[in-house]
Amino acid sequence: MKVCVIGDIHGTDKWYECYRKIRENDNDCQRIIVCGDWFDPYDNIPFETMMEHYNEFLNDLKNDNRIISLLGNHDLDGYIISGQTNRTCRVRSIHKKITDVLTSNLSNSYLVYRIGNWLFSHAGVSQDWIDDNIEWKDTILSNKKGWTVDELEELCAYSPYDWSGYGNNARQGCTWIRPQALVKSHIEGYNQVVGHTRVERMFNLKDEIENFDTNIWIVDNCGKPEYLTLEIEDCE
Repeated sequence: MKVCVIGDIHGTDKWYECYRKIRENDNDCQRIIVCGDWFDPYDNIPFETMMEHYNEFLNDLKNDNRIISLLGNHDLDGYIISGQTNRTCRVRSIHKKITDVLTSNLSNSYLVYRIGNWLFSHAGVSQDWIDDNIEWKDTILSNKKGWTVDELEELCAYSPYDWSGYGNNARQGCTWIRPQALVKSHIEGYNQVVGHTRVERMFNLKDEIENFDTNIWIVDNCGKPEYLTLEIEDCE
């Protein structure tokens, strides 16, 4: 199965540019997975522009059943569930509009999407997080979409065990854990593709860490209009 993965958006036109390139160069792909974080830009992008980009995506999502929409921490924290990520919009009227549009897409959004033994999520699935939520394991790995706010609050709230404030704790959930912690506690038997942590170029941790034999791709390439293409086996 050919899969294309697009990293975090953060208000840019990255979705539009990558989707255009996919249709031109990789239109035979069977899944197009986008890692979320639609708002809270790093650059000065007007709210109206960000909303235009997100609405373009929602229209494409409605018309192309290959597209998989993942939830990121900047979609959840401070908008859908309680908590604050650093750049969550503080203007009340704008904040409510973002909350409303993100919540309206929950029925089409995934926390984790699985293809065979590959997991796609915003930040990564750790064994520690699964163990802490063992009653949710089968659901998490079953390609569930349409999570309720209460379920997201339970699974994705910031872990009280993480004193770093950054996500370097293996008990963090799949929208907040960082690569260093994920490497120490990745869920056995699965390869992963994640965004969340900004890197200059997409890369596979397997190629960077000696004696580490699990594929973990990092694809949040600082807003560049580039995407990852994988050929993976769909075992089901």
